[in-house]
Amino acid sequence: DFTTLTDVQKTIPEKLGFLHELGLDFGWGPTSCMQWLLEHIHVYAGTPWWGSIVLATVLIRVIQFPGYMMMSDNAAKLKEVQPFAAPLVMKLQKSQMAGDLATAYIAKKELTYIYNRGGITRKWMLFPLFQIPIFYGFYHLLRTMSYTPVPGLLEGGTLWFTDLTSADPFITLPIVASATMAFSIWLGGDAGSSQLSPQVRKFMLIGFPLISFLVMFSWPAALTLYFATNGVLGIVQNLLLRNATLREISGLYPMSTEPAP
Repeated sequence: DFTTLTDVQKTIPEKLGFLHELGLDFGWGPTSCMQWLLEHIHVYAGTPWWGSIVLATVLIRVIQFPGYMMMSDNAAKLKEVQPFAAPLVMKLQKSQMAGDLATAYIAKKELTYIYNRGGITRKWMLFPLFQIPIFYGFYHLLRTMSYTPVPGLLEGGTLWFTDLTSADPFITLPIVASATMAFSIWLGGDAGSSQLSPQVRKFMLIGFPLISFLVMFSWPAALTLYFATNGVLGIVQNLLLRNATLREISGLYPMSTEPAP
């Protein structure tokens, strides 16, 4: 359920806490965190709402970048040991299915040795999961702000999408969001190096962007602006992580240009 604003609420000045005064109260969680961040940026930077959304997205990406660097470092190392690790992974899976615990134990020990010898910390490959609460927080917040609506969003856009509470009339933002998703998958994902099989990668290249577009094209521009901005930043991040000079300066493991076996 979305808040119905009174005439008094519509005149509340944009200051810290004004979103709460408008009835946006999400308790404790990712949505509240995103509300705090977006409101502080909007009030202190004095930017229009579209600029505040972009700045908040950029800030979060910058904060997360060191984590993605570690993930990319591990992905590059993992790709190097894949010819040795892949048979052991298959052996481990088959022995577990057959109930052969002794063989499974030996295969797991050998895998652990290979990963340790290669300096691989596999937990970093789970880093993108931290994006989920952020995505949800922004989605929930911007959706609620759009449908309330927060008065400033009605004319808080720019260029052709001046009303952030309505869908992009030229569906440009959903197209950009979907296209950048496809390009990012093609480049190798957030780490810049993909371990996906060609079949899975092909499905993701076509299926994910198409489904995303069909879902997003009718969303308020505030939402699609966030996802389009995040998509563009993802491409920039991907290209940076694939840059050999940056990897050398940062001490990241060199990225192989050969396809994963």
